[in-house]
Parts: sequence; structure tokens; C-alpha cells
Amino acid sequence: MKKLLLIFICFISVKSFAQDPQLDDNTWYLYNVIVNGEDHIPPVNVEVTDITLDFFDGQDFHSVVCNDFFGTLNFDDAESTFTFIGIGITLINCNLTENNVYESSYFNFYGSNQSDPFTYEITNDSGMSTLIITASNGDQAIYGSVRLNVMEFKSSKIKTYPNPMINKLTVEKINTIKDLKVNVYNLQGRLMFSEMLEGDQNSIINVESLDKGIYFFVFEGDGFKSKTTKIIKQ
Repeated sequence: MKKLLLIFICFISVKSFAQDPQLDDNTWYLYNVIVNGEDHIPPVNVEVTDITLDFFDGQDFHSVVCNDFFGTLNFDDAESTFTFIGIGITLINCNLTENNVYESSYFNFYGSNQSDPFTYEITNDSGMSTLIITASNGDQAIYGSVRLNVMEFKSSKIKTYPNPMINKLTVEKINTIKDLKVNVYNLQGRLMFSEMLEGDQNSIINVESLDKGIYFFVFEGDGFKSKTTKIIKQ
């Protein structure tokens, strides 16, 4: 059973509500936390497959790793900011050390800046929404409306290599997959390019135009469940 740690709470008679309905309409999946200019990519393993964030009723905040981090918010729609009125965290240990370490760092992004306003920005690109939350110290948490689960399954019908890649990525199709679409996103959730991989032969994707960094390749096709692969460009 999860125990609750109530960190801080107060009450006000009037609460403002988020003007942008996309905040409440989406479950947001954490892609990256940028602290002091460094990327911190969420772990993906048998215990933590996604880190999610949900907003409810224009005032409630709830994010989950192993524990639940929740709070009540006060929005300033004119400035696209929100401030925590109160926050709470459940108290359990993750089974995996890497999850405990990441959870502590991620929750600290909000907890250590809770007395100051956070700014938020939502952008939309090719059916995908990206939410960027920026703390007063400039650190950022980046979320997307698309679930980018990079777990690899033995039953997968495609293989990609090499990883890291330099200028080209090979996509090996298995079990007679034919036409396949790939969308490539950066860590900020921005669509870099899309490409159709036609036919049942292996395909080569030219990635020379991409800067060095980490990218998510999302593959979709008829009769093929969406697969996301995290690949490093050197």
C-alpha cells in the first residue's frame, strides 16, 4: 500500500482554470527532462514503461513513475503559467535502482521549484501535441501526446540497425510486411520528417540531415501495431 507524504497545502476560495483544453484532454507522456542543459531520458524497463502526466478539471495535476506525484494548481491564463497550491507524494520504493534515481530527479524538478510559477507551451505537429513545462530556473520537462514506448519485443516484425547510426539506418522487414510509414521525432517531440517504406524488401533511411542526438522512430503499417525505437545519431 502506498503511504502519502503531504508536503504542503493551503486553500483559496477561488481557483482559476486552464484555458487551453488540450491540457485536460490528453494524457501526456514524458520524453525528456532537461536539467542544467543536460538531457535526462526516462528509463524504460519491466517496472516503468511510461511516465505519465494528467491534468483534471483545470486545476488538478497527477504524474506517476512508481509513486504518485499530485497537486492542486492555480493558473494564470494570460501568462500561460501555473503555480502549485499544494503537492503530495506517495512513499514506496521502486524495485529497480535506476527508477528510484530517475523518479527522485523528476519529482525534484517540480518540488524544488514549487514556490515559483511554471510556464507551459503546447505545440501541434502532424497529429502529435507537445507540452513543454519550464521552471523558473530554466529547466524543462517535455511531454508528448503520443506514447513513445521504446521497449523491444521478440515478436517485433521489424529490426533497425545500426544504433548508434551515422548517415543511414537500415530497416529490416520480417513476416512479409509491405508498406510501412516512419515518423521521426526529436527529444522535444517535434516531427523531423516522415517517409514511406514501400515494398517487402529491406529499406535504407537517409539521416544525414539530422543533427547529432537522440531520436524516436515511430513505425506504422497496415496490420502492424505501432512500434517506437529510440536511436542515437552520431
